[in-house]
Amino acid sequence: MVTKIIRPLLYGAAFFCSLIFNHAEATLKIALLDTGFCIEKAEIKSSKHIIESVQDMTSAQKFDCSKVTANDLETSGRFHGQKVLNEFLSYLKKDIEVTIYPLVIYDQT
Repeated sequence: MVTKIIRPLLYGAAFFCSLIFNHAEATLKIALLDTGFCIEKAEIKSSKHIIESVQDMTSAQKFDCSKVTANDLETSGRFHGQKVLNEFLSYLKKDIEVTIYPLVIYDQT
């Protein structure tokens, strides 16, 4: 008797969930844990690619990204995180919605 009552409820819940999950779209959220970032110099290809502000979890010395050269970004270990970010963005398709959270967790090169 209980199964006669519960079974339709379970079928209804399963149907409702299948409707929700088949049509659900969500933004991919990724945290990058690395050394320094200059998000102003990120190679963003789409407005669907959002990069949040950098959160520095260390007591590392701050730097002015406007004074950081392209050579610094390529050769300095201090900006390895930026290299990883740009590499990730280079492979990311333009139609994918993504929010990236850069976190500095290393302060030494």
